[in-house]
Amino acid sequence: MKRLFYFLIIFLLTGIAMYFTNPPAIKHEEAVYNSVREIISEEYDSSALVGIKDIDIGLVESMAKNTVADMVIVANYRFFSVTKVQWAAQQIPIGLGVGGKVFLASAFKEKIRAELRKYKP
Repeated sequence: MKRLFYFLIIFLLTGIAMYFTNPPAIKHEEAVYNSVREIISEEYDSSALVGIKDIDIGLVESMAKNTVADMVIVANYRFFSVTKVQWAAQQIPIGLGVGGKVFLASAFKEKIRAELRKYKP
């Protein structure tokens, strides 16, 4: 009986902590934007994009920020949240928000790199 009581207390405290540390939607957008920005700067440094030298990197980042804001959808389940991206008329889950942090799938980063490399000469 005592074990059940401790289990319920720990379960309840964990639930309360998860509820109050669920990251807001803006954190999800920032995480996706930072990932995209990191990938763009890597590709920019390696000159993998056609004509990127002629475009100001600030302009590219500004376009990326606006695009990310339009594409990111957050499904809030109170104790955790799921980051989704609207892509080709589908909502694709790419990350998980829990404990005040947003974790993105590595497959998302690889997909972005693959899309950018389509324009490689």
